[in-house]
Amino acid sequence: MDISGDSRGTDNRVSLHEQATWDITVLVHAQGVLAMEMTDEAFESAVHDALASLPERFLKVLDNIVITVAEEADDRQLREHPVNGSEELLGLYEGIPLPRRSWGYAGALPDVITIFKGPHLRICSTQLQLVKQIRSTVLHEIGHYFGFDDAYLHAHGY
Repeated sequence: MDISGDSRGTDNRVSLHEQATWDITVLVHAQGVLAMEMTDEAFESAVHDALASLPERFLKVLDNIVITVAEEADDRQLREHPVNGSEELLGLYEGIPLPRRSWGYAGALPDVITIFKGPHLRICSTQLQLVKQIRSTVLHEIGHYFGFDDAYLHAHGY
């Protein structure tokens, strides 16, 4: 998904996979503050590409789950999953992890993974960092689906 280049007119495409390329706008304000911009379509594409990068054996067992994107976490999500100080909520898994599902799980509403665009743009300062962070967040939230807690996922780089 292509969007405009940076304000200096340089080619700023980042490729995580050979078939996936995004143009991301990098803005440098007079105060020296770096801001990232990415269209909704490009962000969704980066999330999709992160999912597509999963090995087939993991994709096959993703069942009854919806993966969506939102600009920011809503009040309920922030209340139920508070963050400390300057931390950002990058993504959220809401559901019943695969290992905790039993015969009574049949007919349950789908689990939901939400990836938040705004926090990603605020914490990343380069295009490559942004695309890698989106992928890391997607994998982190899928890790919760498979039953891993935050301590385990952070210890393994997610």
